[in-house]
Amino acid sequence: MTDPEFRGLLLPVLRADFTASETYAFREGPTLTCPITALGGERDEDATLGEAAAWQRHTTGRFDLTAFPGDHFFIDDAWEAVVRTVGDRLRSRADSTPR
Repeated sequence: MTDPEFRGLLLPVLRADFTASETYAFREGPTLTCPITALGGERDEDATLGEAAAWQRHTTGRFDLTAFPGDHFFIDDAWEAVVRTVGDRLRSRADSTPR
């Protein structure tokens, strides 16, 4: 944060994140038909696996919940497994799409 150029790039992103977090209000909408994959940390107290599993109600399509060792920042330690999981889901979706 001591580099002015880096700070100039990072601060608007952080401000936007905080604004979105503070002003978001869920509005019920139509149920999706696309697949949803939820990822979570097994010991995440900020976004529990139960909360991640609740995303299933938003689709009539396939739903997968994958839990990784770790807390809210599981991606720091399990990034390779996360990338592999996302790649597998995208690949399976591409393989099942009519051409």
